[in-house]
Amino acid sequence: MESPQSSSALDRLIFNNTVLRRLPVDVSDQQGSRTVPGACYSRIASLQPLLRPRLVALSQPALSLLGLNVQDVLDDPLAPEYLSGSRLLLGSQAAAHCYCGHQFGFFAGQLGDGAVMYLGEVESDTCGRWEIQVKGAGVTPYSREGDGRKVLRSSIREFLCSEAMAALGIPTTRAASLVTSDLYVSRDPLNNGQRIEERCPVVMRLAPTFIRFCNFSVDMTLLETDQDELREKQRDDWSRWICRYRRRLARESDCTSDKHLVKQERLRVMSSSNPRVVLRNYIAQNAIQAAEKGDFSEVNRVLKILEKPYLDPEPLSGQDAACGEQEDQERWFPDKYDAKPPAWASKICIT
Repeated sequence: MESPQSSSALDRLIFNNTVLRRLPVDVSDQQGSRTVPGACYSRIASLQPLLRPRLVALSQPALSLLGLNVQDVLDDPLAPEYLSGSRLLLGSQAAAHCYCGHQFGFFAGQLGDGAVMYLGEVESDTCGRWEIQVKGAGVTPYSREGDGRKVLRSSIREFLCSEAMAALGIPTTRAASLVTSDLYVSRDPLNNGQRIEERCPVVMRLAPTFIRFCNFSVDMTLLETDQDELREKQRDDWSRWICRYRRRLARESDCTSDKHLVKQERLRVMSSSNPRVVLRNYIAQNAIQAAEKGDFSEVNRVLKILEKPYLDPEPLSGQDAACGEQEDQERWFPDKYDAKPPAWASKICIT
């Protein structure tokens, strides 16, 4: 359904959907999965709204890329529909990417986004250009035998992992929001023939562009490399690196260097490169299990902690921290997210 006139921050987003103007677009009204010749995108003629969508998690760092804040979204009663692809934002145009490529060593032909819907490209002078997608919004021409829906297990992992990687400084797609619903799909999570009903969410993703290598048909010739030549090159590269590293150590040990300052700088660099907290499987699993019972507080708490993965590089033990520092540590690490994984974590099965 189209959006009515509104003055909300979401409706004030400025769309400039360049790819739909410059690349071949399939405009067929045919519904369902099908072969799409000669197109990079297919228009989605009919939206597939979620049943009673509701916001359960928002990433402020990701929303800020669109010039939004969390309150902007929470103040908009239509936000759950907008952010799940159940209703189009003003200026948005629903479409799906077409691409092809190799799978398991063989050319697989047409693939495409079978559960992802392009909403458009938002641009501003301060935030640049960001392409918006919603993942789990329903069937596209590229869904093959799928239903175009996702479940909480995969969606929560993608939502948290995208923002965790961004906070670590690793370029990746961003996740702005997680919307859940009362729509259910049948899945076999352990591939053992035991199907269960699982709730359908939608993740809103952002990237400067989602155009990838496999969007284009490129003929490539595999080059054979002489293995002996490769090993010799690797040995030479390793030797050169060792020489450079030894020269660096020598400079740090030079009598003219202030050893205390050198040590402090080394600790600073190490602390800024070695995160205190990462998204371990058991942390995500705890959040997923709570969410499957309707409690998304752990998802939001983990998200908040992952936004500052390098926080407080000092030990967490009470004897190593002052009273005020210990209180701050307990607030940020209430369940020891930086501790060793529990024994049960080794038995987690992820499909």
